Amino acid sequence: MPDSKPLVTIGAINYNNEKHVIETLDSIANQTYENIELIVVDDASTDNSLTLIKDWLKNYKKPYKLIVHSENMNVHAGYMSVIKNATGEFLSIVATDDVLVNEKTEKQVEAFANLGDEYGAVYGDVVETDASGEIIREPNFVLRKKLSPGWTLPQGDVFSKFVTRFFFNVQAALFRLSILNDFYFPEKYICEDWYFILFVANKSKIFGNENVTVFYRRHNESIVAEYYKKDNYYLWVLSNIHLLINVSKFINLS
Repeated sequence: MPDSKPLVTIGAINYNNEKHVIETLDSIANQTYENIELIVVDDASTDNSLTLIKDWLKNYKKPYKLIVHSENMNVHAGYMSVIKNATGEFLSIVATDDVLVNEKTEKQVEAFANLGDEYGAVYGDVVETDASGEIIREPNFVLRKKLSPGWTLPQGDVFSKFVTRFFFNVQAALFRLSILNDFYFPEKYICEDWYFILFVANKSKIFGNENVTVFYRRHNESIVAEYYKKDNYYLWVLSNIHLLINVSKFINLS
């Protein structure tokens, strides 16, 4: 029975992703895990994506919530809208230009079942694709092993490792919702997922495996791509400095 298993909230954050949003939503609907609550947050899109979302939801059979921001408040507000409205035991967050592997939720809930309550996240690997969805490189962890023979996935108490390097993508993970009760963003970081992961790693242990869980789309219209452009790169660097300053306030890094 679906309701005999833990409820999982999947939050999909959308802003002007009319080209890809339906593929993302379909990947959520196609999850092999049954007990799912969907929360879609639209951050005041100016394209046709909100209309596409509303039409898609008409045929969606599981519980869902649609939250529409009256003004564009950036992805940080999208995170907070998902967290505040989620009722599941576990939480997954995805952008509406990425695609979840069908078994992602099922396998990660199974992993949590074999872990203690001290674990707050289970993460997997990512495969990058281009705008059309074609794979452009091997999975991230495969590449890291090639570059650093002997490298292993960080497990357990990993905060100190995650401060020095970004290890996994938020959309590739499943989180225990209870550890996020007091989460908030002190600033609008460009690498908001890094801060999010550091918060979780500071409060809990983390488990990882090499299962590919999401196809991460790289395209010129993404928010990340804008900040990697030459004229904006200094903003990315400055944001990371501010991020680490704030991180140092909730943990002794010495």
